[in-house]
Amino acid sequence: MMRRLLIATNVVFAFGLMVCADTARADTLCGRTFESPEQLRSELSRLPQSRILVDNDTLAVLADRQGRVMWTFLKPSHPAAPGAACQIPVEYQGAPSFRMEARCAGPKQACDSFIIEEFRTKREESLKRLKEL
Repeated sequence: MMRRLLIATNVVFAFGLMVCADTARADTLCGRTFESPEQLRSELSRLPQSRILVDNDTLAVLADRQGRVMWTFLKPSHPAAPGAACQIPVEYQGAPSFRMEARCAGPKQACDSFIIEEFRTKREESLKRLKEL
């Protein structure tokens, strides 16, 4: 079962979650259409404007310097895999923030942890990295 999430963050952390049937259809994250998170990661990593920021046993983080999008891909060893998420810088009530979208097909508790905890704690780090791009 694939879960879809759109998050707007700033001082207030709000999110919506919609559970969708797991089908072989294309999906979209931050304007990119893909068949699977693995396929999207492969395509993005080959782009000249992409930079690998993190690549460990459980996830990979890529920055698209042209589109100013931060991508996170869960590797098979991550409890919430398969999954992917993107962060786009936006202005929210006059302050820098992110719009986040995620797709996660692992167990609900693992997906919730990945989406909420990991991205909430990485907000400041992501803002800093995107300013450096």
